[in-house]
Amino acid sequence: MQQLYVDDLTITAVGAAKMVVHTMIAVIDFVVDYLEGPLCMEVSATKSKLVASKESIAVAITQATRTQRVSAARTAKMLGTATVGGRRRSTQCFRSRMTSFKEKMGGFQQLRKVGVNSAQMVRSAGTPAS
Repeated sequence: MQQLYVDDLTITAVGAAKMVVHTMIAVIDFVVDYLEGPLCMEVSATKSKLVASKESIAVAITQATRTQRVSAARTAKMLGTATVGGRRRSTQCFRSRMTSFKEKMGGFQQLRKVGVNSAQMVRSAGTPAS
């Protein structure tokens, strides 16, 4: 049996809050029904996140969807990078990458002390978007 995984699906609606809520409820239910029905795919209820410009909009949508496969979140990952709704800034992904890079620095310094040219390793391990 062959399996197909869909990693990221972005649905966007712009407009007045009431219109966005009603539109997104209908679209999310349609997409989930189609993926799980004719396409025989499973939509993860734990990994499916909804980000909106206001938390109240995200909560209203998630509570009203018939399929109950999405949960409201302040931030989410989209193609490996952080995304947020509205005008907020997200440094969560950047901070976790910086922490990970700082943890690796000791190993690179030790390699440098024994004569290894670790410049390429540092460049690949310290890439801002991986």
